[in-house]
Amino acid sequence: MENMKPRHIVLPLKPFLEELIDRKIEKDLDDGEELCPTCGGFSLTIRDNPYFKREGQYQMSQFKNEQLVLMSCPDCYNGVVNRCKLCGEIIRRGWLKHDCEKQQALDREEEAHKEAERLAQAPVAPPEVVKDCHVFFSDYYSGGFFDDWLDFFEEWHELENDKGYERRPEYVWTTTPEEFHIDARDICENATEQLYEDAYDDISDKDLERLQSLLDDWCNSTGVGTTYNISHKYKVRIPWAEYDKMYGKEALQDAHQEADH
Repeated sequence: MENMKPRHIVLPLKPFLEELIDRKIEKDLDDGEELCPTCGGFSLTIRDNPYFKREGQYQMSQFKNEQLVLMSCPDCYNGVVNRCKLCGEIIRRGWLKHDCEKQQALDREEEAHKEAERLAQAPVAPPEVVKDCHVFFSDYYSGGFFDDWLDFFEEWHELENDKGYERRPEYVWTTTPEEFHIDARDICENATEQLYEDAYDDISDKDLERLQSLLDDWCNSTGVGTTYNISHKYKVRIPWAEYDKMYGKEALQDAHQEADH
């Protein structure tokens, strides 16, 4: 059967508006809030929704005006938008703040302040902790995580030359290792959730231990490596004396003298 052109129906707004003409919508706007310029504060717009439900499924309409309807405004909630106090632009719907350069600079400053507070409160890691810590973390290293001071120093040397850093960071963070793991109890709890009541309780501890052993062997054989997470429990002092031996004035002078010879 050939597709038939749908009947075109026009819905007059006058009767609908006449019912609303004597009513008022009142809004109390806080500082930084204003009426949405898209919908004028009514939170509704006339939009062409190309998707509609036909025969139990959502399909795309072949006709331009088949689903021309009043819909919620895509740019606001309840007809109100917030304007950025830093740049004056409207903040995108669903966002708590604007993504302008001024806001990003403020965010970086706040994060730096929080990081300074965390470092001030954290104790210096004892020697045994430093010895057992295979990976460290620093915001001054690309990717954050490093396992060799030489790598950290080489990158810092480039940053120091390119961006002219005058103040060296004093510390880096320790990290904690996390291995790939699948918990047998979690699997069994999920698998028995839709079964009869107390089905999980019928699984013995011995069977759970046997399954856990199989899972551990499988995890170890997959090749998934160790994940390292930042730990704010301890801070580690950066051995700048070693850096100065590599890149300090005396080291550079020695390098120039060797090159001359």
